[in-house]
Amino acid sequence: MIVTVGLLGGCAVKTPGVPTIAPPDLVVTNPIPGPAWKSPDPIDPDARQPRGFAVLDPDRRPLCLDRCENGMHAEIWRPSGPLPTSAFAMIDASRIAGIEPWIAVLELAPDDPARDLDVPPRRAVDGVLARPAVEPSRGLAIILGSLARLNPPEQWLVAEFLSRGWTVLVSSPPVCAPDDRTDGVTTLAPGIDPEGAGRLLAAEVDAGLGVWRDGLRDLVARLESRGSLPDGPTVLVGASSGALAAPVISDGLRRIRPVDAIALIAGGASPPEILARTTLADEDLRVDRRGPRVDDLDLPRFVSSFETASRLQSPDAEAAAAARLAGLPVLVLESGFDSAIPESARQRLRTLFPNAEHWWYPLGHYGLFVALSTEAAPLVDWMDAAVRDDSELVGRRSSGEVVP
Repeated sequence: MIVTVGLLGGCAVKTPGVPTIAPPDLVVTNPIPGPAWKSPDPIDPDARQPRGFAVLDPDRRPLCLDRCENGMHAEIWRPSGPLPTSAFAMIDASRIAGIEPWIAVLELAPDDPARDLDVPPRRAVDGVLARPAVEPSRGLAIILGSLARLNPPEQWLVAEFLSRGWTVLVSSPPVCAPDDRTDGVTTLAPGIDPEGAGRLLAAEVDAGLGVWRDGLRDLVARLESRGSLPDGPTVLVGASSGALAAPVISDGLRRIRPVDAIALIAGGASPPEILARTTLADEDLRVDRRGPRVDDLDLPRFVSSFETASRLQSPDAEAAAAARLAGLPVLVLESGFDSAIPESARQRLRTLFPNAEHWWYPLGHYGLFVALSTEAAPLVDWMDAAVRDDSELVGRRSSGEVVP
């Protein structure tokens, strides 16, 4: 164990991990089942924004978008002109050779079970590709952001990858279009109806993670076909909600752009336990909770109802997504005093990745993001070391070893 002097006068405890060996029966090609999507809207050559969304530039002015050829599930849109580097306001523009923004829009199919519940059916996910000024590119770093949507600490992490020559694809959590039934927000009352709220939360989480997985997969496939993505390794970093989504998204990318190493920052597992005990407000979570918090007596009913109904976050699905990362270097950065992600959810994440390298900080949820001012460089160092032997990665992929 390595103990280093950390931030705020405390100690960051960094425990090395050991990648597990994937057993042969984990070789799978299809992603974990999730939501079913309706066919994309017909292309309207006069449309300049996706139906239900207002896409704005960094100055909050409407962007003129072009509708591109559909992906496997999604409508694909991109701005008619280049996006200025001011989209990354905290990053020195000299580090960025160019920015390529994309948007994927998906809608739940009429017969998807989530349609029977009051969850927003139409959602959008973005993908902003930043090319480094340094050439040649080291590889591709995919950063799945938090609900704060590319906050300054996340931009510090992007800047660190860019300065090392990595091409960076940043994606923030999906957003919902308003609709007649929900106005774009899922409303639930776990303290009043724990079983009904569990089923509703399962539909909401499945739709949100499903859009992120399938929409980002369509965007990566489009970028790959255009030749916009570099050769070399692919690494994935998930922060907060991005950490929750990272195993699912990695699994979705396995046939298009396999991930070679993964880092999870300020994350957890078990959405119902997070929702029940988090200190985050509804506006932070993008849901509307009515009535009292669920008490300790009803919490097991809430959790059980969720786990029975969820397709992407049931215990079996969580275990399957984690198992498909076997053989890969995994890094977990945890805040020891994180009240946004309760201890039970953080412990569950550690259980899913028992052999991961573990960096522990005496900080809260937001404190770990602030710590990226100094910890972004060690994190990128770790990624560089994890994928240093590119020939070994190629050998692993060609030998049939599981690589998501």
